Amino acid sequence: MAVFLSLCSIRDTATFRLGEISGGVIWRAFRIAESLSLREKISQIAWVYPPGVSYCSEYPIGGAIFNQRHVKLPGFPRRVEEYHRANPLPIGAAADQEGGRINRMRNVPGCEGVAKPVEMATWSTDSVEMYAFAVASSMRRVGLTVNLAPVLDVATDSSALMFRMGRTFGLGFENAQNYGRAFSKGMRRGGVLLIAKHFPGYGNTRWNSDVQLTVFNGDSSFAYRNLEVFANLSNLVDGYMLSSLIYPFWDSTPAPFSRKVVSLAREIDVWKVVMTDDLWAPALREYIREDYREEFTDEDLERIFEKAFLAGNDVLMILYPAKLPVLYRTVEDLVEERGLMKRLDSSVVRVLLLKHKAFPYLIDSLYYSRFKTKRLLFVEEEAWRCVPVDEMVEKLRRFGFSGVVLLGGGRPACKRDPKHIAELLGEEGFEVFSGMYSERGDVYTGFYLPSEGVLVVRGRSLRVLPYEGRPYYVGNTVFVVDLAGDESYAYSERVLDEGGFEYILYSSFRSLKRLDMAPVKPE
Repeated sequence: MAVFLSLCSIRDTATFRLGEISGGVIWRAFRIAESLSLREKISQIAWVYPPGVSYCSEYPIGGAIFNQRHVKLPGFPRRVEEYHRANPLPIGAAADQEGGRINRMRNVPGCEGVAKPVEMATWSTDSVEMYAFAVASSMRRVGLTVNLAPVLDVATDSSALMFRMGRTFGLGFENAQNYGRAFSKGMRRGGVLLIAKHFPGYGNTRWNSDVQLTVFNGDSSFAYRNLEVFANLSNLVDGYMLSSLIYPFWDSTPAPFSRKVVSLAREIDVWKVVMTDDLWAPALREYIREDYREEFTDEDLERIFEKAFLAGNDVLMILYPAKLPVLYRTVEDLVEERGLMKRLDSSVVRVLLLKHKAFPYLIDSLYYSRFKTKRLLFVEEEAWRCVPVDEMVEKLRRFGFSGVVLLGGGRPACKRDPKHIAELLGEEGFEVFSGMYSERGDVYTGFYLPSEGVLVVRGRSLRVLPYEGRPYYVGNTVFVVDLAGDESYAYSERVLDEGGFEYILYSSFRSLKRLDMAPVKPE
């Protein structure tokens, strides 16, 4: 252990909490995706070798693939922040930090040498996990959030390309799964997201499919067994990068252009990102045009982007940022001419969910910043008297509430002064109103102003109606959004917000813990 822990030192490691993908987060991600402009949407699926920061003002990107020439201290973390600010949303700051010859951290002190996966497969799995944790912590410290790893390609023959390069976890299906799991657990503890590759597996193929058109060396049973390794580690990875091989038993086209191969990844987890490898790879250009070395036009590249997008890939990667205008033009034409906006939205949602894991409050802050309406949350007396104020403030901010209605009528054991609670919440920038339950339980004190929405004060009755497909208003009656049902509240918020109401009321503080129930899968 002492030998390899000196590399990417474990002294400064820290466990990061990745954002959780819950039903509420997914619904809000769909709403955000719908609100973006077409070019903003395209930016999210465009991941490239990093262009100049100023170039992003014209052609923004969703992610950048950094290598060892970029990852140098002390300036690299500041550079990543510049990319975050220059684009509509924070970027996925990615590198393929596999280890061995593919060590993008080699210019970071302490990380000059990182073991190959084939070497890690000679250690204990606990040692691999701790080692990956140390490397991931170093990656987060310099600003990298996504690792294009682990390599889950299974080789059973020592002449296989991936084994010869030291990129597999030894030989055999068991090694790939056990050491891939240990590597992934360590990386995630360190706060780094993982894009497993090269889906659905390179097998015993001897040639590099980036360089020349290559057919998978193996039968379908071998490929399905390798696919199972990806599936068995799905809870530890955040997406899949496709190989560029041709799998003749599934399709006659390279994997990035194959709907069948993409659908196999979707069957594992519909919410995970599926991305291409470099679409400028010589093999893919050769597939489009045999004489690509003599001549390869932007129209030829459009065919590559079109095939990759229509196959269902969420991220189109190209390590040639000067070709971003071609990517934008191709996807814009496909969306507008073929009516594929929902197809694009689905990919944007998956990218947003990926980024939410790295930046846990990203989707909540984006979602609520797009609303004009103020949101008031009913807080039961037991909650406002007994829940610590800092905990209440954290929840209110996380879910974007602008104020609270402090309800009375309970018999809590805690005896906090409501005026003091109101002052503390007011100092944190929240509007505070008072209200109380009647004995009936469905009436709150307050009154309803049709032109403004709802304002709760003492002395008037406000009846709460159950959800019946859409909110409606009669006299002093108003719909109060029920946070316990994701589909209902998301729809109701949209109707109320677009209706221009000044306030929306939510029931209730206790419902926040139920807010992230699993949603019905969108079509």
